[in-house]
Amino acid sequence: MSQRRKAQEFLSLHQGSQAFILPNAWDVVSARLLEQAGFQAIATASAAIAWAAGVPDGEEMSREEMIAIVGRIVRAVNIPVSADLERGYGDSPEEVGKTIEMVIEAGAVGANLEDSDGAGSVISPNDMVERITAARQTIESSGIEFVLNARVDMLIRHKEHEANLDHVIDRANAYLDSGANCIYVLTNGPEFVPELAASIRGPLNILGGAQDTSLRDFEKMGVKRVTIGPYLLGAAFGGVRDHAREMLDQGTFSFAQNSLNFNEVQELVSRKTDDRPL
Repeated sequence: MSQRRKAQEFLSLHQGSQAFILPNAWDVVSARLLEQAGFQAIATASAAIAWAAGVPDGEEMSREEMIAIVGRIVRAVNIPVSADLERGYGDSPEEVGKTIEMVIEAGAVGANLEDSDGAGSVISPNDMVERITAARQTIESSGIEFVLNARVDMLIRHKEHEANLDHVIDRANAYLDSGANCIYVLTNGPEFVPELAASIRGPLNILGGAQDTSLRDFEKMGVKRVTIGPYLLGAAFGGVRDHAREMLDQGTFSFAQNSLNFNEVQELVSRKTDDRPL
């Protein structure tokens, strides 16, 4: 499937009547397992990619390293891939535009940009608007229907704003007006989700897994897209921890009965997509 076709299909998911889950991969195997499970599209998770490489999240990996992994994932699957680009890997709008250009060249059809800075605070809405505008200009030059997802972090960075969502909603709508297709609001619970969905003038992305809420529950609240961030990798790490305890404490290996066998994993990593090397 061509990049242009993938982009169109990915955009259409945001325009449909139903909510959808966009699960997050971190390497070729996780991406192919998600595709094999039947998901229509996947995203990457910057934290999961960084952790799998043994470094902290927060742009500790270089832009080139991160986009190289995104490219490997894109080439490994036949479904659309959206890239988590953290703050955009650049201090200026021009650098953010360059990052978007690079990830489009890598084959991705969507990207996530967050409005936090490296110190854990949110940047000004004007600064984020400039970054989104630069990203959108690059997207328009590419000629594909690239989905830009803008993340609003105020609810997790500034607790004082939780009682008044006006700041969050104003930011979200300003981001949409400047070129974002979808808004990702990080929340610590579903309490504010219905109001956010009703007041934000575009598709709303919410993090699943952080709260005991199902896809259908989110859909009833007005959410369009649910991502899971690094939770899948965290679950895998949790399994390693628990299985290590079993081996040490009990001297048994029951977990091996449920693992993918050698041939299954070999097939996952050996398969080529579109006759291109990984």
